[in-house]
Amino acid sequence: MGEKLNTRVLKTKNNVLQLGKKTLLMGIVNVTPDSFSDGGKYYASEKAVEHAVSLLDEGAHIIDIGGESTRPNAVLVSAEEEIARIIPVIEGVLNAVPAAIISVDTWKAKVAAAALAAGAQIVNDITGLFGSKEMAAVIAQNQAAVILMHNPLLYLPEDQITGNFPAFPAPGLPAEIAAGLRLQDLTGANTLYLETGIERALLAGVDPESIVIDPGLGFGISSSDSLELLQSLDKMTALGYPVLIGASRKRFVKNLLSAGMGGNFEESFVRTPFTEGRTSSFGAFNKEAVKDEADQNMIEDGTGAVSVYAVLKGADIIRVHDIRRQRAFVIMADALKNAAKTL
Repeated sequence: MGEKLNTRVLKTKNNVLQLGKKTLLMGIVNVTPDSFSDGGKYYASEKAVEHAVSLLDEGAHIIDIGGESTRPNAVLVSAEEEIARIIPVIEGVLNAVPAAIISVDTWKAKVAAAALAAGAQIVNDITGLFGSKEMAAVIAQNQAAVILMHNPLLYLPEDQITGNFPAFPAPGLPAEIAAGLRLQDLTGANTLYLETGIERALLAGVDPESIVIDPGLGFGISSSDSLELLQSLDKMTALGYPVLIGASRKRFVKNLLSAGMGGNFEESFVRTPFTEGRTSSFGAFNKEAVKDEADQNMIEDGTGAVSVYAVLKGADIIRVHDIRRQRAFVIMADALKNAAKTL
């Protein structure tokens, strides 16, 4: 498959991002009405722009803008609708922060082309270049960087997929490769899938130093499967390309927290009499609001634990919703990793 490359930079059309000592943070901006974490919250273009700018202020190195939800039960939208959602946001962010590095989260070549023309520099393709035959050429022609995600939804039989995910087309995934992937264990399939995507990118003329790989945590696989992929990150880093990890607020984090607390996640927080009708300068506490906030804090901390583990295992980019909070985890992980290298 593709030539192994021990790169310590990530090249985009206008930037060279240094990798190694400092882990990069990618901030998520969903311009959708139905994303699993913040669907609808930043659907209006002006709110999405404000949110992206705030993520940059909080320490994001890259902003990842998506116009189509890929959560379970989501409905895929047309390329035209996706373009209408994201282009005003890309343009708005670059007007506010001209030096911002923007990634577009799409598997459609037409959407990627429009986003790159508007100023995006990275394509985050959750199909690993297999969802559109033209995608690799679009990326190469625009001197863009690409994130190739391993996506089991494209090759696993329906009865082996966890969660009711959308049915992504895979015109770029040869039948013989798909059949071969089904014969592998998960770690082997992840490696083969990514090697095949890397080869496709290189053949199209994508710069080897513009390729990032992603194991696709939580996409149609169980929580234990996601753990297996995390534990085998050394096999991914051995491919020689920068690794991105996206675990932020995903179901497998919630499931693992739930299992560790011995029950349903929604019932995992013991309520004490001190939360019942307590008053403060803000008035009476709402029991459900307190519960939701506690749950969300725990999910963010669970995400942070995954981020620390991933950085120590060699991840270069961490993709998250809450930059301010997750930045602390990544800073500490970098400190631990760099200290270990000097011992």
